[in-house]
Amino acid sequence: MRVELENKGDDELLFFIAEDSAHIGEMYAAITEPKVITIYHTHVKEAYQGRHLGELLVENSVNYARKNQLRIVPSCSYAQGVFARRKDFNDVLA
Repeated sequence: MRVELENKGDDELLFFIAEDSAHIGEMYAAITEPKVITIYHTHVKEAYQGRHLGELLVENSVNYARKNQLRIVPSCSYAQGVFARRKDFNDVLA
């Protein structure tokens, strides 16, 4: 499975994982300040939970931030938990 990014316009970003053309995991984020992404919702369908797909979504947002010299504010509880566990993501924390 791979994570894809869709720019929803107006600084809205959707990171998603698809299987058979259906989204099985999604993470919504927005560019809320210059050079700052705020993650505000992460969701994985119940049948796919427990496979670290949510963490994969967060990891892809971190890679996107690094590539584009952005910082991240993890405002949803899931993303906050991932950032608390993954100290290797601290370089992009806003």
